[in-house]
Amino acid sequence: MLISYLFLLGACLGSFITCTATRHALNQSQLGQRSMCDYCGVNIPWRDLIPIYAFLRLRGHCRFCKGQFPAYSFIFECSLAIMLPLAFAKLSPPLFILVTAFLFYLTFLSVMDFTNRLISSRLTIGGGLIFIVWHYLLLGLPDSLLEILLFSLFLFALCFQQKMGVGDFILLLVIQLTFGIHFCLIVTLFACISALLYFICANKTRYQIFAFVPHLTLGTYLTFALSFYI
Repeated sequence: MLISYLFLLGACLGSFITCTATRHALNQSQLGQRSMCDYCGVNIPWRDLIPIYAFLRLRGHCRFCKGQFPAYSFIFECSLAIMLPLAFAKLSPPLFILVTAFLFYLTFLSVMDFTNRLISSRLTIGGGLIFIVWHYLLLGLPDSLLEILLFSLFLFALCFQQKMGVGDFILLLVIQLTFGIHFCLIVTLFACISALLYFICANKTRYQIFAFVPHLTLGTYLTFALSFYI
């Protein structure tokens, strides 16, 4: 029963976070405004807002104009619906709250990056500092400060040579300083594989502006899921 509740809660929170992040990225009001189709402007009925079910039932399209809704909303609804029960079953309550909040944070930034190809440095740094301090209060300081310093310098070199965006650089530092260098390396591996597959399937060119934060988020989801069973 509790697992079912967490599954539904994760799906609902995934839907809420993607909606909130999209409105924030587009500078729209968060309050006093019903959900509406971006194409025809018609208010979306409540039954078409049910997480996961509504997307599958309507095949990701508006009931009225048949405009296509972004797939990332469905992806994050499913991801959080799966991750919340897994994290609850494997983590202590303090760590469960930390990991869940961190996934919400990454999901919010991912939607912003996907919408604007840009994330707020203030939000990234401010939220990141909270999670870094939060994690260290729970588990203490990391063992190898030298490894962290060297990896941070490597990321800075990539950013300085414009091989990586500033937002991606900051977010990787946050992941590294919060969960450790080995966790960050696995996240980066999954993110690069995901980005490469996206480039191949979407037929993108190297000169197009590319949103990498969603792939870092996917890598984080996968790394957490694997860590629960390894």
